[in-house]
Amino acid sequence: KRKLKKQFCEATTQQKHQPARVEGKKMNTDKTFLQKELAKRFTKNIKKLAKNENNLKNLELYLTQHFETWLTKFASTPENLTDELEAFANMEI
Repeated sequence: KRKLKKQFCEATTQQKHQPARVEGKKMNTDKTFLQKELAKRFTKNIKKLAKNENNLKNLELYLTQHFETWLTKFASTPENLTDELEAFANMEI
């Protein structure tokens, strides 16, 4: 009994340290956590922009002139895009 219990505990411990599985594919839990946090920040800043008409208008005017450059230079990754929206949402205009 003890041997079986020990093997079960070891197997359970090993499973906790393995990446999560989604639809049969391994998923990096750190990446999943990062994506969740970025998604929260991203949507939080969209809401903040929606509440602040001046900041939203500022973003719109900036993108009117620089949209393609902005996408490639400043918003080419989820992290950068989130940081950029946060910067526009927090500007004091």
